[in-house]
Amino acid sequence: MRFNKVMGSLFVAALGVGIANAAIIEEVKVSAEGAKQFTRAPKIIDMDGKKVFTTAPKSNTICGLKNKITVDPAKKYKVSVKVKQLGEVPALIYIGFVPYDAKNRTIGPQHGSNNTKGSATTLTAVVPKGAKSLTVKDASKWKKGPHHYVAFNAKDDMSDIPNYALAGTITKIEKTGDVYTISFKKPLRVSYPVGTKVRQHRSGATYIYTKAGKSPKKWADWKGYAAQGKVLRKATTIRPMIMINARKKGSGVVFSDFIVEEL
Repeated sequence: MRFNKVMGSLFVAALGVGIANAAIIEEVKVSAEGAKQFTRAPKIIDMDGKKVFTTAPKSNTICGLKNKITVDPAKKYKVSVKVKQLGEVPALIYIGFVPYDAKNRTIGPQHGSNNTKGSATTLTAVVPKGAKSLTVKDASKWKKGPHHYVAFNAKDDMSDIPNYALAGTITKIEKTGDVYTISFKKPLRVSYPVGTKVRQHRSGATYIYTKAGKSPKKWADWKGYAAQGKVLRKATTIRPMIMINARKKGSGVVFSDFIVEEL
């Protein structure tokens, strides 16, 4: 999970909205029953005179709500939570959503929300099952690297997104005469005919982080941007979540009052 300029631009695109028309969908209070609402139940401890949820130090913990939310394209969705650093070493905190398609598959940025503009092109030859390279008419805007993929059966109107027909990661791009040869790491599981349209997709932040940063030393109210449209990656359902990354040296985090709103 990494920060990047693309993720930052998505945050800006997700416009902040007022709370006049907000409706609370989920409100998780600190209790044994509240802990059970998460897919990975956090522990409960006493701190500052009250009970709070906590996560283990030097670990990466994702606490997502068990109940998914069916996305209404006309609505925006927002997560807020009270957070505080546990111990002396800060951890990274992410709040937001895990997006799913109609088949209950997780939607990553590599499935289409993060693609190379102007990269659409077509196959110049049949690509057999098991192949680790292909040829296209134009890959002048493509790039190689561990976060770059070939997406097959691409549509001009982007109706194929989220697209799970991927080949990656791209290891080499070479121009020979009038065609480009794109090589990738893993062999294809299916074949594709001449003329199949493809585009380049890129990976990035695994989930939809509407707010992220280092854990605060004092209690703070964290309110993420309201996510809608492209930011939700065309999700059919979303699972609100908080992720605490203290994997290296972080002491962990305490949190309470996990609230999900529809606006």
